[in-house]
Amino acid sequence: LFRYVARVILRVEPTRSTKGELLAQLRARGVFLIDLKRDPVDAQPLADEIPQLLRRIRRLKPEKIIVIKASVFDLVRDPLISAGLSLIDERVPFPGSGQQRRFVAAFLRALKRAPAGPGDRLPVRSTLTDETICLTPPGLCRRSRRSHPREAVA
Repeated sequence: LFRYVARVILRVEPTRSTKGELLAQLRARGVFLIDLKRDPVDAQPLADEIPQLLRRIRRLKPEKIIVIKASVFDLVRDPLISAGLSLIDERVPFPGSGQQRRFVAAFLRALKRAPAGPGDRLPVRSTLTDETICLTPPGLCRRSRRSHPREAVA
């Protein structure tokens, strides 16, 4: 996921040797990847993680949340909107298993959309804002002017 987020946001081709530098550039722009589950080895169902996820997102105070992977989107969409959080109502596929082009197209669309409100349906249209959180199955990426040292950049 890091590679594709870096390609879209930084418009560069990441390599192993430039990963640290690119992570620093993402961090400087306020882009963070954080895990949906703090412990990805934990066998607890993803649905059980939603209350903790909502608390973590509230601490970050994002202007946008982009959920990556359709099954995760379907799981967290209603709880995020019901909690008044700024979900972008766009299914963004995880950039693996041949979904890379679809990821880039959907991620770019999501970056340009306004957050959904209760009762909203796809599509919602707007312009890019300064902050974004990207929730993936196991992560979030945060694009913000502020830095959140407790959240690690992946």
